[in-house]
Amino acid sequence: MTGGQPPAQAAFAWDHSRIHRFEATPQGLIVNLNDRCALLITGLAILGGCKLGRLPVHGDLFAHMSETPNLSQAQDH
Repeated sequence: MTGGQPPAQAAFAWDHSRIHRFEATPQGLIVNLNDRCALLITGLAILGGCKLGRLPVHGDLFAHMSETPNLSQAQDH
């Protein structure tokens, strides 16, 4: 860390399945049902699967509440 700059914070962790519902791969089309389960659609079959174990907790939900909003960006939209 150089100067008096605070460390950069990571962007908000969105649900992967919400922003990447369909993904094209060489094996076929992946349809993300949620963060744990997905379907693989190939030319010959439809395969489903789910991850086991605990999902990581996103503890940074309210990390940006104290930041001052940038009003110039809000007026552009």
